Amino acid sequence: VMEDDEWEQKIIPIIYRPFDRRWIFYSEHVVDRLRKEIMQNMECENLALLASKQQAVKGFHHALVTTQISESCVVSNKTKEGNYHFSLHLCKPKPKQKSKSSHSHLMMLFEPDVEYYDSKPNLTGVLADIFHKTYGKTPEPKEVFYYIDAVLYSNTYRTKYAEFLKIDFPRVPFTKDYNLFKKWAVMAKSLLN
Repeated sequence: VMEDDEWEQKIIPIIYRPFDRRWIFYSEHVVDRLRKEIMQNMECENLALLASKQQAVKGFHHALVTTQISESCVVSNKTKEGNYHFSLHLCKPKPKQKSKSSHSHLMMLFEPDVEYYDSKPNLTGVLADIFHKTYGKTPEPKEVFYYIDAVLYSNTYRTKYAEFLKIDFPRVPFTKDYNLFKKWAVMAKSLLN
C-alpha cells in the first residue's frame, strides 16, 4: 500500500448501514472482497437499489437506495439477509487513449481532472419493449428505478406479498396505468431527493 502512488484516490465513502456513511481504503491489498465487477458501477454518477433475497425477521423493510458503494449487510446485519446491489446504470472506465497529435501534451493543460466512464442503463431491451407495448411509450430508466423504489416501500405491497418476500427477491408488479406509474415514480424521486 505504501508503494501505491494513487493511494489517496482509494479513500472513498461507503454506506455501512442506513444513514451511516463511513470511509474505506478501497484496495485489494486491504479489502478481502472488493466486488469490483459490481461496485465499479458506483464510480460514475449512479443510483443503486440494495435489497435482500430472504428475510430472517418478520416484516419486509430490506430495501434502500444509495449513491455509493456498499457494505454487504447495509439493509440488515443478519447473515441470511445480505444485500444485493442493483445499479441503475452499468459503468466501466473508458480506456485511456493517447493522441497522435504533436500538440497532444498541450491539451492536458485544459483537460478536466475527472474519470470518464461508459455507462448504459441496467434494463434489458425486452423490458423496454414491454413498457412500450403497455404504455405506448418507453419510460426513462430513472423513472423505472423510482417506480420500483415506490412499490417496495408501499405498505399494501409489503402486506400482500409478505410470504413471498420472506423467501425470494422482491417481485415488482407494474401498473398498466401510465399516469399511476408516473405518479409513483415522481413520489419516490421526491422522497429520495
